[in-house]
Parts: sequence; structure tokens; C-alpha cells
Amino acid sequence: MAFRDPRRRDNPTTVAELTQLAPNIDFAIFFRGTGAPAFTRVNLLNPQYLRDISTALDTLPLAAWKAYMKWRVLDALAPVLASRFEREAFRFNGTVLSGQKEMRPRWMRCNDAVAGQPGADALGEIVGQIFIQQRFGADARARMNELIAALQHSLERTLGGLEWMSPATRARALEKLAALNRKIGGTEKWRDFSAVSIKRDDYAGNSMRIAANDTQRQLHWIGQPVDRGLWLMTPQTVNAYYSPQLNEIVFPAGILQPPFFDATKDDAVNFGGAGAVIGHEMSHGFDDSGRRFDPKGNLTDWWTPADDAAFRQRASCVASQYGGYSAIEGATLNGNLTLGENVADNAGLRIAYYALMEVLAAKGPSTPPGPGPQPEIDGFTPDQRFFIAWAQVWCENATDQDFRRRAQEDVHAPGRWRANGVLQNSEEFRKAFGCRAGTPMAPVNTCRVW
Repeated sequence: MAFRDPRRRDNPTTVAELTQLAPNIDFAIFFRGTGAPAFTRVNLLNPQYLRDISTALDTLPLAAWKAYMKWRVLDALAPVLASRFEREAFRFNGTVLSGQKEMRPRWMRCNDAVAGQPGADALGEIVGQIFIQQRFGADARARMNELIAALQHSLERTLGGLEWMSPATRARALEKLAALNRKIGGTEKWRDFSAVSIKRDDYAGNSMRIAANDTQRQLHWIGQPVDRGLWLMTPQTVNAYYSPQLNEIVFPAGILQPPFFDATKDDAVNFGGAGAVIGHEMSHGFDDSGRRFDPKGNLTDWWTPADDAAFRQRASCVASQYGGYSAIEGATLNGNLTLGENVADNAGLRIAYYALMEVLAAKGPSTPPGPGPQPEIDGFTPDQRFFIAWAQVWCENATDQDFRRRAQEDVHAPGRWRANGVLQNSEEFRKAFGCRAGTPMAPVNTCRVW
């Protein structure tokens, strides 16, 4: 949780100084072994980790280190080794830790092995090219651009109306929002895998060669200008992210499918799904972590102390709220661990709702659903369909054991509370469904940051 503050992760030092920090590690040999180009400075995520490793090298017996290293290799390679290794890895990682009853079908595991994320042992961008060609056309890109523009305008109005934010901080926030970059669909510069040798009879070897190729690709970024065209997700990924260092939101083509997005559905459904996700990611640029970066991605604090205190006061309400929820009986959520994602969920839905209202009003009464009293679809008003779409996004199926594990380590709340926790804070939801004050979905005390 401490590392949500990027200032804690910013620890520049020289290679020479590393020897004083961790004297039992020969960094010269290590860096030469990686094949990285020469460099003199590094930025440490966690200096204490290196100190602890250095101490452990001096105190733990060599046999223990050999056993540990052997286990790390086997654990990493188990999914691509003989079936007995794969089954044993699943028994521990799947059954013992998460309560899974059976391994996923072989075709699913093979699909993930080929179409995984950049940096993984996979050829995800090759699959991504096919996905883009078949599933992501100009119409989809245009619809996503429209959604993002509507959400960006809604967030602009939200920032402009915050009573707790000072004019100076608001001006900087609006400047950052205006500079927000967007990436939609997939990369325009596909990765070249021609140097990777793929053999039909060497599954584990293929995996290791792909991983080695990716490691070398990243090492050769050292000393080079930042590549602002880089994607950290493949096009077929059903996800999205905000990058504070680049001040950009990224939406792969994979998220433009149900339940997040459906081109055959009305605006209310798509704003409640994909729209809320867009708002979620945008808001990360102004939360307790993202706001530490300026419009160009430089680490600098541009908030006044009074604004910082006001934000923390409102965020503490959210932390207490979610800290009162349980993932499963006996497993209470950690409101501080999940705080950043919970604040973003609440912000995203609210921003998306008012973006939808503006879009519906702009369409006029002649284009259903128009402003004012609007026609129902399947018996539900646009407002209700918006909130139903939000809830459907978070449907999930997991074991009790997995819920308990995630309550301890996941920065996201379980799907039930990602849906209901936000709706309990929403006055618009109460009006849409006629919830009486004091009922479970309309508690007396609510929280709002944005």
C-alpha cells in the first residue's frame, strides 16, 4: 500500500552506489550477464529489498539458495513442461491457494500460451494483428472515440464544479485532462518476432526463447528516448489502463465486446459498461497516486496542502466504507488496499452517467431515447439500463477460498462490491430505482470524492 505513492518508488542512484547498498551482490557480473548496454544510473523501486537480499546472501546457507532457485525455475516453467509438472503446479497455485477444483481445458491453456501479454512467454501481438483485422474496424474506433470524448467532457465539468478543490489546483487538473492522450484498438507498430526460433517439438524452449527475446528488447530501451507509442496490452485483451508517466488512457480492441460494449445496444448500456471503465481510467490521473504526475508525466506535486487534505478526508470515507464489506464470511476487505480502485470505480460511474445524460439530451426528442421522459427498452428506462449494465460487468464466479485470498492481496474489491459499493453512493441510482433512504442500497451515510 505504501508504494501507491510514486515518490516512494522514485529512488535514483548510481551503479557504483549499489555496492554500498547491497555489498554481497556483484552487480558488475549481474549486469554483464543480462547483455544490457552500459549505463551508470538506475532507479530503485524498493531499496530495502536489495538490502534484505544482500543480508540473506550472507546468512542463509548455500543449500537453501540452491533449493530456492531450483524451485523458482521449476515453478516458472511448470506450465510448459511435461503434464506431471503442470498438474503439480496447478495443485498448489490453483487448488491450494485458490480452491480451484479442476484445471482449465487444454485449448484454453494453449490459447493463453500463444495470445498472452507483451513480456509474457507468448506471441500476443501476432494474434493481435489477426484480431484487429477481423474484429476491429473504423466504426468501432469511431464509437470508442465518441465515448472517450463524452467522458472527457464530463470529467472536465466535474473538476470544474468541485467545491473542495482550489482554483489553482483545478486549473492544473484541467490542463492535465486537456493533455490526456488516448490509444484505442492496438499498436500501430507491431513487434518483430523474426529473431525468435519456434520449433514444433520444443514447447519449453519456445517459451524461454520468446521470454529472452522480450528481455533483450526491453534492455535495449536503456538510454533511448521514451517510446510513446508503446502498448503494454495486446489488442485482444479485455482490459484497459491509465499510464501516469505518459498521461494516457489505453483501451485495447478486446474490451469493445459484451458485457462492456455492444454496438447493437443503446447508449445507456454502453455508457454503463465501457463508459464507466473509461471514466475509471481517466480518474486515475487525479487520484492519490496519479496526481503526483504533471501533464507530461513528470513526477511533481502540483496540489496545494489544503487540496491534499480535502482529498484525503473524502478518500478515508471510501476506505472505511469498503473496509466494512466482506469478500466472504470471515474475510473482511482491506479498505486501504483497495482504495485507489474503489475511488476510481465511484468516479468512473458518476462521470459516465452525466456523460450519458449530455449525449441523450444532444440527440433531441426526435431520436429515441430523447431528453425528458424517455421510452423504455425491455421495460427499463435509460437510467435503469445504465446501472444494470454496470452491475452486469462485475458478475463473477469464484471459490470461497479464492475470495479469501484476494481479500488479502488484491487491490480490487470483489465484483459484488465493485457493483454495489458504488451504487450505494449514487443518488442517481436511488432515483432510478426508487430506493428509500435507509434501505441497504440507499444508506444514510455515503461517500464521494469526485
